[in-house]
Amino acid sequence: MNIRQWLLQLLIPPLILFIVLMSSIFYFNWYKEINTSFESYIKSAVFTLSQSVNTKDVNWLKEHDSSEWQQSLAFKRLNNSLNHLNQNFPFINLKVIAFKKDPNTNKYEEIILASSPQEDLFPVKISEEELEELSKPDQTVFSRKNTIKAGKEILTFFAPIYNEDGTSVGFVAADIDSHVMNQKLKFALLIIIVSAIVTILLTLLSVFFAADKISKPIQKLNNAALAIAAGDTDEPVDVKGPKELSELANNLNIMNECLQENITRLKETSVTRERVYGEYECAQLLQKHMLDYVIENFEEEGLALHHFKIAATSSPYGLLLETSKDNSLVKLKLFEALEKGFTGIYQLLNDHSKNPRFLELQIDKRQGVCSVDYRKMPTPLHWIASQKKLELINQNTTLKENDLVFLYNNGFEHCFENQAQIEAWFKKLLWHFANEGFSLFANMINNEMHFLARKRHVEWDMHLLCIQINFLDS
Repeated sequence: MNIRQWLLQLLIPPLILFIVLMSSIFYFNWYKEINTSFESYIKSAVFTLSQSVNTKDVNWLKEHDSSEWQQSLAFKRLNNSLNHLNQNFPFINLKVIAFKKDPNTNKYEEIILASSPQEDLFPVKISEEELEELSKPDQTVFSRKNTIKAGKEILTFFAPIYNEDGTSVGFVAADIDSHVMNQKLKFALLIIIVSAIVTILLTLLSVFFAADKISKPIQKLNNAALAIAAGDTDEPVDVKGPKELSELANNLNIMNECLQENITRLKETSVTRERVYGEYECAQLLQKHMLDYVIENFEEEGLALHHFKIAATSSPYGLLLETSKDNSLVKLKLFEALEKGFTGIYQLLNDHSKNPRFLELQIDKRQGVCSVDYRKMPTPLHWIASQKKLELINQNTTLKENDLVFLYNNGFEHCFENQAQIEAWFKKLLWHFANEGFSLFANMINNEMHFLARKRHVEWDMHLLCIQINFLDS
């Protein structure tokens, strides 16, 4: 159902009922008014005629025989008056009647002096009571209804004619068909019906016009919404109409702009993610070659190298591990990148000789000692298994069977507030699990590092290298 149909269905039925109701009220109110005003109009005409009749003419006609009337001026004047009035009013019969009282019977006798037309079309006998009534002084117009043959109803109006002394010498009788009054009522009803139809038609036109004014902007908004849904966000929506529709169009334009901005951001984010993801993949691959593969390929009798790692960020500080051997001297060099992510790892791989963050550990297997050189890196720790003691490695640290050496990066160090906390963390693990087998000890280190990462919310990757001293050359 479109807007036109909805408005028509909403407005037309109550409008028609309202118009029918108002038309009925007007018709029934006008019915009485039309009858009353029409009767008043006829009465005034009959009364005016009765006042204009010359009483001398009436008296002359009463005193002379009817054979003498045709040549008399009195008869001609009366006929002219009746004909003139009958031409201007819808009378079917107009008469001037005189009456005189019979002294013997004391009754009134009526005499038709003139009529228009010449014959009496509807001869109706006037009753004695009506003649008595008309003979009274100061009597005004009165009417009565007569039903003639075939149901034809005639309305007769009577108006008395007075002498100069105020006595009644006759009266004017006017017959009018009640159908004339019905025609007036039908005409009034026709006017009401035509007005109602015209009103309904005008209302329909107004509804169509209003619906068109509303539906076109709505259809335009609908097409614009479909265009936006289809991905066409270039054209703005321009709608001219009511305030609400204009505001809706503005909101749609704002939504369109926001959608374009979000699409642009998504595209940029997608490109950024692709780039970052590509760099991340490259960084991880390089990190494996620089650290993991070196550890996996480290094979040195009497030494075992283990790596523990917690990846806390997608942009780590890269680590580079180099191993070398000169007779019984084993060297491990650990470098840490200055910048995060792929850039720092690439710079570290490209030229690490000048990197300020480095640590070099030398183990002389024959002499059973180790030394360390480092800059901007944490100091390595040495666990003396026979003494269950943890100490910092200096330039000539003696190594014995089952000892452990720990190297770690700055990310690991940042999880603690000071060196004492680092040593306490290691002592707790070493004291309880170092003698329970390296496998259990390695599991506990992993668990504690994960717990530490969750607790501290670290921002750097944590790397811990553990060198297990199995035996030394004699």
